[in-house]
Amino acid sequence: METWDDNSDGIAQFTLTNANSKLITGGGYSFSYYLTIADAQTSTNPLPSNYTNLVIIRQVYALVVNANGCKDIAEVRLHVLSPA
Repeated sequence: METWDDNSDGIAQFTLTNANSKLITGGGYSFSYYLTIADAQTSTNPLPSNYTNLVIIRQVYALVVNANGCKDIAEVRLHVLSPA
């Protein structure tokens, strides 16, 4: 996911739920996002949907759970773009 840095401070806000449809299509899935894969594996310390990224490039982890409770973890790259 990419977003623009409005004031060149390297910080930007991402709406993490915007990545849901890029990870999997169809209904019946729940999504939560984490800073570390360990947190995603244990479902601890979830990030808020509106996440403020404090570095230019960061990897976060999405925990995707289907209606049957099957889980998978996907990497989501957050990239803050500098204005031209």
